[in-house]
Amino acid sequence: MNNLSTGLLLMAAGMVTVFVILLIVIYFGKLLIATVNRLPDKDSMNSQNSAQAPVPAPQPAPAEPVPAATEAGNGIYDLITPVGGTFKLSPDSEGRRPNLPFKFKKGDVLCKITNAEGESSLCASEDGTILAVLVENGSRVDINDVLMNIGR
Repeated sequence: MNNLSTGLLLMAAGMVTVFVILLIVIYFGKLLIATVNRLPDKDSMNSQNSAQAPVPAPQPAPAEPVPAATEAGNGIYDLITPVGGTFKLSPDSEGRRPNLPFKFKKGDVLCKITNAEGESSLCASEDGTILAVLVENGSRVDINDVLMNIGR
């Protein structure tokens, strides 16, 4: 009986010791994380030390075709993406990729951009013709990338 009570006492003392060690590790870890979070980032220190002018945030492009700066006046426009994501050229009514040049009507979906927020369809603001697709189907595009050339 004496050995049993000694064994139970040692087992209880060991469990309490392990529990105390776990509490110390948990609270020390929280203290260490809080201390590290209060330290300034190296990037923010470098940007504060350098005397550079602030860079303005990029403005999103409109969803409709915008005239190309280099070819204004000849009726050719660039379709510029207002969102970033994965580019998908819209198939025709039978699910086939259209042959170029491809004529479209006002309101037709020209392409789709899929990202974490969902899928955006870029629709034609007027009748026209797709002259060239400048992006591969399924490739990643960023805001203000030129997707295709469009003629009237």
